[in-house]
Amino acid sequence: MAERLNGDPYQNYISIVIYNVKRRNTQFRSDTALQYRQKLIQRVGEDNDKSVEALTKKAGIQVITVGDSERERWNTRCAQMRDELAGEIYPQSLLEQVNALLKAYRSSH
Repeated sequence: MAERLNGDPYQNYISIVIYNVKRRNTQFRSDTALQYRQKLIQRVGEDNDKSVEALTKKAGIQVITVGDSERERWNTRCAQMRDELAGEIYPQSLLEQVNALLKAYRSSH
């Protein structure tokens, strides 16, 4: 015989049904998210391509390739600016948290 909760023989059954429905709903949401993830990535890429095309053809903006040394200079200057702005427009602790998360991500990928 099923264990009774609060003296009600149906309480356990109801709890099990609710638990299973919640678990199935969670799995359904997860499956649905995976199903549409690739579609979203594809559409974002298409939108990006259209945006670049509009900027280059309609607005006359020229796309250039940046060399490694120039990119390193930009990265260095951006890092300096992040440090300088910490405490002024965002807390130093936020910068430290973001840097820690970035370091952890880069070390695992």
